[in-house]
Amino acid sequence: RIIMGSKIFERSEFESEAELEEVVRSHSNVIFGDDIIYIPQKLIATLQGFSTVPEAIVVDLDAERWYIVEVELAKHGMWSHIAPQITKQIVAAENPRVRKEIVQVAINEIEKSDTLKQRLGEKGVHEIKVLGFLQEILEKDPLMVIPIDAIPQDLEAFAKVLNRDLVPVLVEKYESK
Repeated sequence: RIIMGSKIFERSEFESEAELEEVVRSHSNVIFGDDIIYIPQKLIATLQGFSTVPEAIVVDLDAERWYIVEVELAKHGMWSHIAPQITKQIVAAENPRVRKEIVQVAINEIEKSDTLKQRLGEKGVHEIKVLGFLQEILEKDPLMVIPIDAIPQDLEAFAKVLNRDLVPVLVEKYESK
C-alpha cells in the first residue's frame, strides 16, 4: 500500500506483458537516463540463425554501455519462459553482424536528433568520431536488463551460472482505491 495525502494506492497486477512493456518504453529515461538511444523490438539472431526479439536494445551514451531489455511477467515462469529467452538473447548478442546492425541503427538515431548530437559533442564525441565511439560501446558485453513485476528466486543463481550480470528492475503497478 502507498498512502499519499488522502489517497490510498493498492498494488495490482499488470493486465498483460504488453502493458508492462509500454510502461518501460514510456519511462525509459527514468530507468536508463536521458542520454540513451532506445531501439524497440529489434530482431537479433544467433550465428546459427535462431532469431529472438527483445523488447529493446538501449545504448547508454553516458555510461558507455549497452543493454538488452527483456520485459517479463514473473508468472510466465523462470525456467519455461524467462531463462530460454535470456539465453538466446545473450548468444545472439555475440553475433558480430547483430552488433554492426545496432551501431547502424544508433547512428541513424543520432543523425535525427539534435539533442543527441549536442550531448555527444559535450562529451567530446564529434560527428566524425561517432562511429568509433559506438563501436567501442558495442564491443563490450551487454547487460541484460529485465524489467519484471516480481523477481523469481532462481534469477540470481541463473545469472551466476551464465557468468553474466542480469539486472532485474522491479516494476510494480498501483491503483487508487
